[in-house]
Amino acid sequence: MHINKSLLKSCSQGDRRSQHELYQVSFGTLMGVAMRYHKNREDGMALVNQGFLKILNGLENFLDQHPEDKFEYWSKRIMINTVIDDHRRNKTHKEVSQATDFSEVPIHSEVDWNEAERQLEAEDLFKMLDVLSDLRRRVFNLYAIDGYSHKEIAEMLSISEGNSKWHLSMARAILKEQVQKVLGIQQKTV
Repeated sequence: MHINKSLLKSCSQGDRRSQHELYQVSFGTLMGVAMRYHKNREDGMALVNQGFLKILNGLENFLDQHPEDKFEYWSKRIMINTVIDDHRRNKTHKEVSQATDFSEVPIHSEVDWNEAERQLEAEDLFKMLDVLSDLRRRVFNLYAIDGYSHKEIAEMLSISEGNSKWHLSMARAILKEQVQKVLGIQQKTV
């Protein structure tokens, strides 16, 4: 997403047409972030609108401190923070974690990731993420895609660092099974 400084400046000055243009240009990127964390498109749209409002409100400050080529990174961070704020606001119950004795978990065959890449489309990957519980999905996205540490994730989601690691491990195991199903790989037990 390339946004020129004059468009950002016009937006920061309240020009509605420029704001609409910026929304149109940045919508795909912001929606992509929202949909990584939410299964429901309507919830994703609501978060994009909340995030975009935060972007508009902070745009003048952003322009004073950063060059316009950092806008995409900055807007994605705002979107991620919007998703995290939504999680905190709507956290009505803690997810119950069940301990697993990994010595009894079957060993799976290796996945040929090059073959997986050829056969899997982005839509397939989104469907696989839909299988994960909301908390596992958030932890996986924050760690694997957005690059946060377990300590940062724990603070953002109000869980322990160990719980963050556990959810990531379980999400990876579930996603690996999903990839194996798509590729038709049989599970082997030893």
